[in-house]
Amino acid sequence: MVALVSERRQLLLTVALVVVAALAVSCGGSSKAEPTATASPEATARLTPLPTTPPASGISTLTFVDAQQGWAIGECSDVKGSTGCTILATSDGGKTWHAQYRSTGRVQILQFLDAQNGFALGTGDGLSIIATTDGGSSWKPRDLGKNLDLTAIEFATPQQGFALGSGVIFQTTDGGQTWVFNYGSLTCSFSSIALPTADEGWAGGSGPTGPCLFKTTDGGRTWQVSFVGAESPSVEAAFVQSTLFGRLADPAQRISQFNRNCFVTSLDFYNAREARLHIACDHMGMGMTLTTDNGGASWEYASEQGECLMGCQTYRYQSGAGGPVFYLDLLHVWQRTAHQEISRSVDGGKTWDKVEAPELCCDADSIFFVDPDHGWITFGESIALTDDGGRTWDRLPVAIVP
Repeated sequence: MVALVSERRQLLLTVALVVVAALAVSCGGSSKAEPTATASPEATARLTPLPTTPPASGISTLTFVDAQQGWAIGECSDVKGSTGCTILATSDGGKTWHAQYRSTGRVQILQFLDAQNGFALGTGDGLSIIATTDGGSSWKPRDLGKNLDLTAIEFATPQQGFALGSGVIFQTTDGGQTWVFNYGSLTCSFSSIALPTADEGWAGGSGPTGPCLFKTTDGGRTWQVSFVGAESPSVEAAFVQSTLFGRLADPAQRISQFNRNCFVTSLDFYNAREARLHIACDHMGMGMTLTTDNGGASWEYASEQGECLMGCQTYRYQSGAGGPVFYLDLLHVWQRTAHQEISRSVDGGKTWDKVEAPELCCDADSIFFVDPDHGWITFGESIALTDDGGRTWDRLPVAIVP
């Protein structure tokens, strides 16, 4: 499995080199050359009207803007030889859901800025970026018009957003109507991005010399390297403090393994100064969490105590739209343990309380909290709701209405 993941990372890096080179040539020979605008062709939408009976029987990825209004990606299934997903919406806190649109490709990222403006990123069958300005009643394509394999999108406002790919960053200032080639890197295949302010942004991923993180302070016009691999003293110190590759006694060998096998998997900025950075490794599913309280000038190892999913420094994490671990902010954290239980921390993971969540029979697909009290867990064809921070839960079947 490690070999397969490593081969995939090498393939992505090769694609990054080709794409950056091609874009550089087309823009005059430099990866930071003058960008050109690209229109979003309506013909590439690949969205089809919903059938009378939506095929989604469960939900996975969740996102809410308040305690009542939210959206989810319905269970993906094959329809007429094509794998598609349904975008669902709720206006009663998840008790009932109605289908809005069904794609012919998989939807992997769903982001709503408010009750009206949302964006989604899909893969396969030509589906890429789609957007709504009416709460999901209608969706329109916002593609780049290029045959690129995008890995992430993030919008700071309904107009300003970024799209990431293998070694490339694109930017829009008109809600995705047009995109410009913003930055190209030969040292980082980007897979995650965070925009704490209109001017500041962070993009992370993996490269030939380890996990990489880039920063912008001018709204994305220019990007600078924050760190690559363990070259940053604070990142190296945090890694040494962790238990990653602890079987190797030689510190130099541990760092070498870190640089060869680890990558930034997600970024969570809660304001311009406070953030969590998650680094995963192609080795036994291990990873570690770093935090900053000075805007990324330095990073500290976050020791996660209590009953962790795979041991205190080994976890699987999905950011933003939920997953086995969900961080609302630097203090409030929820996670599913290895014993199918839910634990909660209100001190950033220093201590944990078990949450009684009856009938959580199987793996949680998604965890999402909109505030310290209101949260949701999905698993299979059921959803559990809480309005007291997870102390008690109500489990309901996923009810999809016309």
